[in-house]
Amino acid sequence: APPPPPFSPCAAEFAREGGELVDPVLSGVKALLIDLDGTMYSPSGPIPGADEFYGYLLRQRLPYVFLSNTGAKGAHGVQAKLAKNGFLLQAAPVPTDNIYTAAQAQCAYMADHIPHHARVFVIAGGVEGEDAWWMELLTAAAERVATWELRTRLTEGEAKEWAAIAGAAIAAAPGEGRPKVFVVLFTDGSISSSVDPKTNERGYADWSFDVIKKATWLLTHGAEFVCTAEDAFNPTKEGLPLPGPGMFSAMFRKVTWPLGRHRHRVLGKGGGAAEGGKYMVGHAIEMLRLQGFDGEPHEILIVGDRFDTDIRAGVGAGLRTCLVESGCHSKDLQTFYPTDHADFVASSVADLLPPEWRGGALDRPLARPWVHRNASMDDFSASPPSLATIASSRDSSCADDAAPSGNLLGRAGAVRGEKSLREWTLSRGDLVHAASMRLGAHEPLIGPLRAFFEAKEHAATGTIAAEDVTVALKELGLSRGLPDEAGIPLRGGRGDPAPPRVSFRDFVAEVTRVFSLEATEWSLPQAAASPPGGAAGRRRKSCEQARILYGLRDDDAPKAAQPLSAPGPCRVRSGRARSSSDVLGL
Repeated sequence: APPPPPFSPCAAEFAREGGELVDPVLSGVKALLIDLDGTMYSPSGPIPGADEFYGYLLRQRLPYVFLSNTGAKGAHGVQAKLAKNGFLLQAAPVPTDNIYTAAQAQCAYMADHIPHHARVFVIAGGVEGEDAWWMELLTAAAERVATWELRTRLTEGEAKEWAAIAGAAIAAAPGEGRPKVFVVLFTDGSISSSVDPKTNERGYADWSFDVIKKATWLLTHGAEFVCTAEDAFNPTKEGLPLPGPGMFSAMFRKVTWPLGRHRHRVLGKGGGAAEGGKYMVGHAIEMLRLQGFDGEPHEILIVGDRFDTDIRAGVGAGLRTCLVESGCHSKDLQTFYPTDHADFVASSVADLLPPEWRGGALDRPLARPWVHRNASMDDFSASPPSLATIASSRDSSCADDAAPSGNLLGRAGAVRGEKSLREWTLSRGDLVHAASMRLGAHEPLIGPLRAFFEAKEHAATGTIAAEDVTVALKELGLSRGLPDEAGIPLRGGRGDPAPPRVSFRDFVAEVTRVFSLEATEWSLPQAAASPPGGAAGRRRKSCEQARILYGLRDDDAPKAAQPLSAPGPCRVRSGRARSSSDVLGL
């Protein structure tokens, strides 16, 4: 019998079939549909192991399609993006026959469903001047497109005229009239100045009130809304999400509810069976068949990082589904999407590789080197977990590379130190990225504090200026208890004009003190009901500070029932008991 797989910290969090961990690639899968953003790459570059995963697909000659929900690019645009980023370092670029986007699916839908002589108001994004959607439309149905009145900018008079035309079709045949006016969204969130085919003027360059107002006029009088995808946001390197097409789609859906609810078409992954199901996933399956796939839908594995797009698309088409936690969603959010059930959950696509392909494939060992069969919905609790519960179970791997060690001199080092504190706070307060919601303790603050201190410290004294403590508190988003309000004056005492210097011990103590002030402010109602005084209150505050500074879990913290005079040891992640001074590293 083969040896059992090594213990994985997350193994207990998943329901297992027959007590065994599984590898979906080796479990009867004959073809794959693979998401890109958050699955194969992130804003920072390729996800570790993605190149090896792609190489495995090629060497095993598995039919595959990269299925992207982008509304700003077609297959050629995605191919160019992959090549430009040096991604998928194989002998040749990814063939366009293996790439399909929501923009292409939307163009195919429009060619089939928008009648001749219709009026089409396009709100588009992407690289200014490229207008990829226009070329895709001409490719899909040049003759029909030539009959449309297609505009990217409308005057108020034109918008009112189009609204009347849309309303007349509804009035003539209530519930049956075929729309004559369409509002079409080709974007990943932002919009650019697409040239108006009629006036040759630049279209709208941003989401102004004017463009929203005119689109609203059309939609509330019977125009049909057609969009590429409903991804709520787009990730960035800084961890601050950008608005995605789903935000604007939801806005327009809201204004047409309930009478216009059947006039909202989504053509990307996650769209309805007659829209995204047919034109996105259905077409992708036909692409797999052209590559030699001759199996059934359940022999196709769709891999992606979102329940509401990738997993929903797979469930609707009867495919196997695998959620990867390298992008937006994590397994913890399954209960929020009860009908979009993931069959498997993996840390990244690298985990889909067979064991013999994993050795040496990555520069660092994977935190979760095995794929797990996801629990059925019956195994989840009846109510979704609270945001507080999710936020408290985050993984240290969500942060960027560990803070640099050693004495960092110069402005560049100081900027890196400040950035590490800001990124720690942004990551801890992030409610949308799986990277900030993974299982396990959150990255302790002590590392970023040390990096900041070393970036600022004076080599001769091993201290930092009091003003630097102020900078650190601001980068952490702490608005109260700045050093001039605490025991660290910003100027020296009488007869000592030089500003004081602060040791690392005092620096940590000051940050801990201000966190305590913030925590007291956040929990004023609870504090009024049960004042945190006495030994138990002090211990609760001490344990909370330990969790923030050192990433200790609830079961690592000493119990409040223990006498304050004999505190229990705090345990770090390795489980080794250490004294308070040892944990502080002072």
